[in-house]
Amino acid sequence: MAQVQAPTPTALQYSVVIVTYRRHEPLCDTLRALGPHIDPAVGEVLVIDQLPPGPLPADVLATPGLRYVSLDRPGMVPARNDGIRRARGEIVLFLDDDIVPLPGLIDGHLAAYRDPAVGGVAGRILDPGVEPAAEQPDPRSFDSRRGWEYATFDHTTPADVLTARGCNMSFRREILCRLGGFDRNIEIFRDDTDMSLRVIAGGWKVRFAPAAGLVHLSTPSGGTRQAKTSAGYWGREWGIYRQSFRHYRDNLYFLFRHLRGPARWSAVWRAYRGYVGLSRWPWRLAAKNAAFGLALLHATRMARRRRYQPCVLDE
Repeated sequence: MAQVQAPTPTALQYSVVIVTYRRHEPLCDTLRALGPHIDPAVGEVLVIDQLPPGPLPADVLATPGLRYVSLDRPGMVPARNDGIRRARGEIVLFLDDDIVPLPGLIDGHLAAYRDPAVGGVAGRILDPGVEPAAEQPDPRSFDSRRGWEYATFDHTTPADVLTARGCNMSFRREILCRLGGFDRNIEIFRDDTDMSLRVIAGGWKVRFAPAAGLVHLSTPSGGTRQAKTSAGYWGREWGIYRQSFRHYRDNLYFLFRHLRGPARWSAVWRAYRGYVGLSRWPWRLAAKNAAFGLALLHATRMARRRRYQPCVLDE
C-alpha cells in the first residue's frame, strides 16, 4: 500500500468538509445552522461542490471560515479526497449537506482525539422526529466478520466501533494521508466503512462519540441518491437500475476487500437476498438479477486486478 507523507501540522484544529451535489437549498440551510458552531480561529468549513458554483446568499457566504470549491466532475470519493488535500486542520470532519448540528457536535469530535490511540470518530446520528430506539449499541455490531451490518449511531454509549457513517465522521488528517485517502474504486457506497476498517487495521481505534450529534434529514434527491434518468417510465426504470448497479458493485467490492473464505461468500449471498429479493413485476426481478450479476463481475475484476486504488494526497 502506497504511503503519502503527511504535511506538517497547521494552526487549525479541524476542517469540516461538506461534499454537495444538486442540493443548493439544503446546503444553505446546513451552513446557516453550522455557522454558530465554527470558530474561525481554530477551524474552517470546506464546501466541495460537484457542479459549477451557484450564487450563495450573503448570510451563507458569511459562514465563519468558509471556503467554497467547485469540481468539474461529480463523485463522492474524489470530492472527499479533494477535501483532504485542501484541509488545513489536523482533524477532518465529514458532514453531509442536509444535516442539523446538535450542540457540542464539533467539540464532541475533538474531545475523542485526546486519546492518541483514536484515529477516527463516529458521531451520533438521529433521524428527524424519531426517538432513539436504544441506549446501547447492537451487540452484533462488534463482530469483526459482519458487525458493520448492525452498526447503529443513535444510542448514547461511547464505544470503540468498527465503522463510522459518512454523514458524521472524522479522522486525523495525518492518518488519511498515510492511507492514501478514500479508495477510488468505490463510487457511492461503503467508502465510510472501508476507511474505518483500514484505520483499525493500521493500529488505531474508531470511537463512537455520542456527544458529537446531529440530525440527518436524508433529503430524497441529490447527492448519492441522484440517479440520471431519461424521460418516461422506462427511462426512470433504467435510472433506478443504473444506480442499483453502482450500489451493488461498491458493496461487493468492499466485501471482497475485507472478507475471505466462507465469510465472504456468505456475505455475498446475504447481499443478493437483500438486494434482489422478490418483485411482483417479472421484468423488475430480471433487471435486479442482471444488475447484481454485472456488479459481481465488475467487483471481482476490481478486487483481482486493481485491488486498492489510493489517492496521492499532495498538499
